[in-house]
Amino acid sequence: VAGYEVCCRLGNALDPTSHYARGFHPTATAGTYGAAAAAAKLFGLSKDQIVAAFGVSGSQAAGSLQFLVNGAWNKRYQVGAAAMNGVIAATLARNDFVGSTESVEGKHGLLVGYSDNAHPDKATAGLGSTYETMKIGVKPYPSCRYTHAALDALIAMRREHNLTPDQIKRVEIGLHRNGITLTGDAATKRHPTSIVGGQFSMFFTGAVALDQGRFGWDDYDRLGDKAIDALAEKFDVVQDDRLEVGRTHPFGARVSITTEDGVHERLYADPSGEPNSFPDAQAMQQKFLTLARPVLNGRADQLAEAILSLERFDRVEKATQLGRQ
Repeated sequence: VAGYEVCCRLGNALDPTSHYARGFHPTATAGTYGAAAAAAKLFGLSKDQIVAAFGVSGSQAAGSLQFLVNGAWNKRYQVGAAAMNGVIAATLARNDFVGSTESVEGKHGLLVGYSDNAHPDKATAGLGSTYETMKIGVKPYPSCRYTHAALDALIAMRREHNLTPDQIKRVEIGLHRNGITLTGDAATKRHPTSIVGGQFSMFFTGAVALDQGRFGWDDYDRLGDKAIDALAEKFDVVQDDRLEVGRTHPFGARVSITTEDGVHERLYADPSGEPNSFPDAQAMQQKFLTLARPVLNGRADQLAEAILSLERFDRVEKATQLGRQ
């Protein structure tokens, strides 16, 4: 919880739109501090030691969106590196390493160096009574969160109107400007050639969802598929002010599908998987097993059961051992 609170609150304080605009990846930058907070709690560090751990984190918080250009593996690496660096920071602090003070709010701190529109008050607003952890969502689809509301709408509209690709003349998807930055640039996103490129393409993910009525991890096999590329050519992704003005949640989408019979339109203010549409235990377990079984085979089910009953283990290692190949 400490890790989630620190990570989410710093992400809010950095102002994601400004942070993205400067080319930073908040999961990796704020995530370093979150990992340090979690490790510090596990180590039982003192207040001064936690300050030192955050000080070291300030020198390690890194994450560039440049991976979007060629679908590089940096995205996965820098999130893992954030976890590693947070543990390193807390470990150094535990051994009395002197870290910088005011690494978040200082003259050269995180909020100054990584954002043009920081909101320091958001880091501590309601701390201890309002839990950002309770506001997190879980992704139902293996792609950028900014694609999810549109995928929900496309799948629902396909089912409701019995749509087939040959009936579709045009699809327009309206997103928040952050979604445009990450998934909606037609020049670079329409026909991705890598899995990372596909994960950040509203065109590819939308075309797959509209073509088959679902979107899952195995569907990246359809990268370069001529039918998907042809359908993606019918997509336009635009910025929609209705998803920005007066809203604090940026993940909605407007979907408009033009067919010979007319225009069908839906506005989804939020994607599925948010707190008010959180997946139930069965859905969570099914998503886990879908991803884990190809890697762990029969042990995936054992690992799932172990995770769901951790309180019965005297050592966590007995459970995590099931997750090793």
